[in-house]
Amino acid sequence: RGSPAVGMRTTLHELGHNMGLEHAGTPTSEGGDGCSIMGAAPGPSCYNAPESYRLGWHTPSSTYSSSNMVPAGRWLPLDVPEQLTTARNFLQVLPDWSPLYSGWSTVPTYYISYKRAAGYNKGMRDTVNPIFIHTYNGTNISGPYLYTHLQRALTAGQSFSDTRNGLVVRVYSINPLSAQVGLCRPAAAAETSCFD
Repeated sequence: RGSPAVGMRTTLHELGHNMGLEHAGTPTSEGGDGCSIMGAAPGPSCYNAPESYRLGWHTPSSTYSSSNMVPAGRWLPLDVPEQLTTARNFLQVLPDWSPLYSGWSTVPTYYISYKRAAGYNKGMRDTVNPIFIHTYNGTNISGPYLYTHLQRALTAGQSFSDTRNGLVVRVYSINPLSAQVGLCRPAAAAETSCFD
């Protein structure tokens, strides 16, 4: 017994659990994702890209794997629509070129999305870095509850690199409707930036 937890944030969070979502975390915190109502967003915020995918509400604008990724060491420039502008609003990357890959759940699938802290997303914690790199090993069908993990939040001029699985993401520019990013898989294990 105690005071009831009432409010939009709590209602949306618990509704997410009822629809099959787990907490939105970071590599160091089970509920630390500040861009999702299932994590640490202090106020109302839409679900993150893999959560929206799991629910069937949003789909990728593009999906990449070794079958359609540019050769190693070269950049693939792409646009990422802002989340509230279209239902096809994130990039999905399965790094099946990783030396750790031996099936779809053996390496994380990456979700690259753009969420501005405005409108339905005004309750996000991170209002400066609107490009989010998430990992999620689930699908968009019913199955076990799986955590999503925010790996990094970026703004223009910043990069994210996963040297274990061979993926680099760079943010070139951001405007109100979309962000321009680049994907690259390093040509060698020692290469982390696709430049060296």
